Amino acid sequence: MRRMYVFAVMWLVLVALVYFFGQANHDFLFVASNIISPASALLPALYSLVLARRYETNLKDRFSRIWLYLTVGLFLWLLGEITWSVYSLVLSVSIPYPSIADLFWILGYVPIAAFMIGYVMPFKKAFSLARISIALGAALLVALVVFSVIVAPVLGLGEEPMTQFFDFAYPALDIFLLGLSIAGMLLFLPGRLSRFWAWMNLGMIFMVIADLMFSYLSAQDLYYDGHPLELFYFLGDMAIVLGLYHHQRSLQGE
Repeated sequence: MRRMYVFAVMWLVLVALVYFFGQANHDFLFVASNIISPASALLPALYSLVLARRYETNLKDRFSRIWLYLTVGLFLWLLGEITWSVYSLVLSVSIPYPSIADLFWILGYVPIAAFMIGYVMPFKKAFSLARISIALGAALLVALVVFSVIVAPVLGLGEEPMTQFFDFAYPALDIFLLGLSIAGMLLFLPGRLSRFWAWMNLGMIFMVIADLMFSYLSAQDLYYDGHPLELFYFLGDMAIVLGLYHHQRSLQGE
């Protein structure tokens, strides 16, 4: 277990150093960020694929299907990162937003949500009114703060309708996944699987922060490839990796 945490810390420190020192050389940082972003998204996608193959029995088995959903969703997010990098590095498109990359990212939320719902539904009888209230209350509170403080002002800047759609869609979908992951964590408390859901929660929180910062800064024409806000995406990716790692260890009884 210690090795995985060492790897996570070393990766994040290396990336942070690249972003910190790269601010003085934007040409270097432009290329580096468009390589690091797909690499970061590849880590949870590959780990999920490994677990999907490990848990595979047949596609009619519920447990096999839900891990396939998560893997498909994470690979769609990876395709979004790759597409953005192709726009930037190959096609020389400055800040390709919105673009085809956003379609991959948006589509990725669907199978990931299906994974979370499919995982907790067999245990729905274990949900108490208190746990449901906590999950819904936390999600609604985050949604209220996010949309009143960040999203509403961004939507009021008069951007193109397609851009406004994605500015609204990303935080809304992030909060939806966060609510599902909170429910999963509460359901499995205080068992071993609660650590998996806790890391998923943290990953979703980082994604909410990153998407909100991206929407605001891009609306203000302050975002650029290699902006420090991207570190929140990398933190989110690594939190998901650690969650998957804990899930694997939990089912092995370690």
